[in-house]
Amino acid sequence: MSEHPIFSEEMREIVESFIVETREIFEDLEHDLLQLEKTPDDRQLVDKIFRAVHTVKGTSGFLSLEQLSLLAHHFEDVLNRLRKGTLAFEPAMMDVLFEAFDLMKQLLHQVEERNLQPIPLEDILRKLKALADEEAAAGSADKTTPTAPQEPSAPTPAQSASADPQEAAALEALAETLFSEEMREIVESFIVETREIFEDLEHDLLQLEKTPDDRQLVDKIFRAVHTVKGTSGFLSLEQLSLLAHHFEDVLNRLRKGTLAFEPAMMDVLFEAFDLMKQLLHQVETRKLQPLPIGAVIERLQAIAEGKPAPARSGSTPAAATPEARTTPPATAPSSETADASRSTPAASTPSGNGQAARRDQSTETIRVEVRRLDNLMDLVGELVLGRNRLLQLLSELSTDGDNAELLRELADTTTQIDFITTELQSAVMHTRMVQIGRVFNKFPRLVRDLAREFNKQIELIIEGEETELDKSLIEEISDPLVHLIRNAADHGIEDPETRRARGKSPTGRIRLAASQEGNHIVIEIEDDGAGIDPEKIKAKALEKGLITEKEATEMSDREALELIFRAGFSTAQRVSKVSGRGVGMDVVKTNITKLNGTISVHSVPGQGTRFTLKLPLTLAIIQSLLVRVGEEAFAIPLHSVIEVVGLESDTVYTIKGREVIRLRDTVIPLLRVGEMLQVPGWTYHPERAYAVIVGIAHHRLGLIVDDLIGQKEIVIKPLGNYLKKVPGVAGSTILGDGRVIMILDVGELVRMETQRLRGSEAFQAALVTA
Repeated sequence: MSEHPIFSEEMREIVESFIVETREIFEDLEHDLLQLEKTPDDRQLVDKIFRAVHTVKGTSGFLSLEQLSLLAHHFEDVLNRLRKGTLAFEPAMMDVLFEAFDLMKQLLHQVEERNLQPIPLEDILRKLKALADEEAAAGSADKTTPTAPQEPSAPTPAQSASADPQEAAALEALAETLFSEEMREIVESFIVETREIFEDLEHDLLQLEKTPDDRQLVDKIFRAVHTVKGTSGFLSLEQLSLLAHHFEDVLNRLRKGTLAFEPAMMDVLFEAFDLMKQLLHQVETRKLQPLPIGAVIERLQAIAEGKPAPARSGSTPAAATPEARTTPPATAPSSETADASRSTPAASTPSGNGQAARRDQSTETIRVEVRRLDNLMDLVGELVLGRNRLLQLLSELSTDGDNAELLRELADTTTQIDFITTELQSAVMHTRMVQIGRVFNKFPRLVRDLAREFNKQIELIIEGEETELDKSLIEEISDPLVHLIRNAADHGIEDPETRRARGKSPTGRIRLAASQEGNHIVIEIEDDGAGIDPEKIKAKALEKGLITEKEATEMSDREALELIFRAGFSTAQRVSKVSGRGVGMDVVKTNITKLNGTISVHSVPGQGTRFTLKLPLTLAIIQSLLVRVGEEAFAIPLHSVIEVVGLESDTVYTIKGREVIRLRDTVIPLLRVGEMLQVPGWTYHPERAYAVIVGIAHHRLGLIVDDLIGQKEIVIKPLGNYLKKVPGVAGSTILGDGRVIMILDVGELVRMETQRLRGSEAFQAALVTA
């Protein structure tokens, strides 16, 4: 029996998780059984033991470990009667419970050793059954010994289609149990594993649509859905389990060859999959609500029986709700609620904490390779040894008269500590790094649905999905990328007829690529569509009053393209699910800027458009340039620094009351940091100052500082509620000497100065003349 299906490569992670969790349950269970022998009247303790055994019964049943599940089932029967008060505790029964528990541990050990062998259970099952049946009513239906673990009975589609008070009450009771502290780790593990399954499943379903004859792919999808059915059934998530069950029926017939694949069935499978994601999202947000799944189940049943699937109610096809695919993580609101959820992201809870709850759930758990953790532990050990040596040397230095040799050793040790600390920092950062493919993988589905909605042919090309990025950034860049992809599909790619007329392939291409450049990651979203006409952009900006006639005349094509990032700018001619809702590229740019990133656009009319995002690898630790202004020190993020120039009194010009410098062929406005931040005692001396040239996109600004301290790696600390709204300040950091200094928000400073300059038409004219 060593070749049991649970030992396949596909089941490896699930089985490893089962072993770890069950071993932990058994450790607590042994302690709790001993405590029960001392305090048999402790109902809370009995409930805790019951839940633990019930968990083992469900997970082992899902893995088809029939003996372990059967033993746990009868163990649970005894506990159930104890907790209900229909069985009086007797000290002698503990011997039977411990005997059963020892056999359960033996069966778990077989799984750990990958060597399953049947063991004699008849005697212990008879003893447990005798305990559970003691003084029980004759003929009680729940006392019969099952021959194998049975799946819980599922409600019919009609029952699942409506939410009655009984169902709501049942869900409320389930939530109380499911989200209890005892179930926390199990539920978190379920969320993480199911989300990963769904990420792969979406990709595999899209591939199935292209290669329906790939039996290995059908088998893989079947196993994934079967896993979700089992784990959700164990947690009593009946709607999710029921959907997966009927989904699985269709896949089972496909894999056996008794059902012919039809492209139309993919819409039903995707509709069911979206509902499954929405039900998972309810678990993530800890808000269980019955969904109307009866109609989808009827269509799945019809497909499985080889009948024409009943038509979907309403005129909108399942594929025409791209927003339902874009709400992270793996959530799919229905088409009726998609718009509301987008405009009010916190609408899932009255208090507006739905988004926060989801973020908390998603950031509590992260999978880390054991190799990385071992490396981290080794580095910590080295750091402790180095620290101890350093302390010893310092102690000797204070008592020894001849310090030259000790000082040399102290310098060597300090160098060693510095090296190990740097390596440790790198190792810790790597534990937080995840592949950007986790975000990219949801876009093939989005592009598929958008292509169907607009009757276009679009191919998505993904490159660099193995590029790693800090987990906190991964979660923040999802929405901007979704908007850019939708924009490319809606505005960029032409319909097939138009493309043919222009001599292009009828299938448009969107390229999504990621790469690492030093301490930054670069993401490109490129299409081979119609491109952006700068003249049309200027005309639309004039129409909306965003620029003047004079500005339009003097504006370069590159500057015209940057107008798409202005608040309120839109070229959409109609309001659709994708465009024309007032949420434009300005929101994308704002979100990217908040991440200390930049976004730029390049476009050739008739050939296509490329958006380039540049982001730091992590938000926690950055390289910075330390500067002095008066008696205060400030940090400027190095990724925004272009160059530093020394100022002289004859190199600074004044145009319409504003200071500028000419740097090669460019006139750059200057900003006095000391004046803007009102640094006490600061006096401006242009002949002894420096201009730190910083930039966001194509905007440039010179920050006037008194002196340069040097380059340093800093840890960003938040300012807190009282100081977080100070303009031009992004956070704080602590220097090695204990001083707290402010980190300048370059994006905010550039934005403020750009708005000031934009409001001065006379200055703009003079700037062009200069």
